[in-house]
Amino acid sequence: MDQEYEEALHHAKRLENDIKNLLDDKNHPVGRSLLDESRRLVSEIDARRDPRSLEERIKSLLKLLHHAKEEGEAVIDQRHILSLHHGYEHLQRELREFENY
Repeated sequence: MDQEYEEALHHAKRLENDIKNLLDDKNHPVGRSLLDESRRLVSEIDARRDPRSLEERIKSLLKLLHHAKEEGEAVIDQRHILSLHHGYEHLQRELREFENY
């Protein structure tokens, strides 16, 4: 089970770094929320929280990405939103395969 969390942690950290690097406006409310939620997800995976709880955090991130898309190019490029969305969906599928899900 620890291996599952380690892989998920690595994936979540990579997505968090992608958000940091890809945000056009880190001060935009949606941008700040994306950064905050991605940090919380990393912390919660590191703390070995229940996978269903982690999945809820990912759902929150997916909603924020949808809001970022509605804001247009002000927050983040549309291509990057799609890439991040796919990344978090993949992580969500990984969590559903956890032994303790």
